[in-house]
Amino acid sequence: MNSLHERYVTVASSDGREKRLSALDVSRMENVEFVEFRPPPIDRSDQAAVDAWVDRTNYIIADLRWLLKLQYDRYSLLLYNIFSMVVNFYRLSLFGSFSFNTN
Repeated sequence: MNSLHERYVTVASSDGREKRLSALDVSRMENVEFVEFRPPPIDRSDQAAVDAWVDRTNYIIADLRWLLKLQYDRYSLLLYNIFSMVVNFYRLSLFGSFSFNTN
């Protein structure tokens, strides 16, 4: 099987005719702006700041779920653009010193 870089897709042009494009052609990429990850608040006793961070994180989770629903070739076009967001999310939230302490 050919790699994604070697595959082509057939799409309808604006005049209704079909045209053949590379699976990774940038014209097929959607213009999407993702919520930027920010580290959790240092002062965990500031409930408003913690709630704002949780809300922001929920938007990021929604963005990632949307991304995972894309077809593979469309996903690959966006992957590069969100790589740093995902790395920061995992590094700072899951492996960092932050934890949800409800005490």
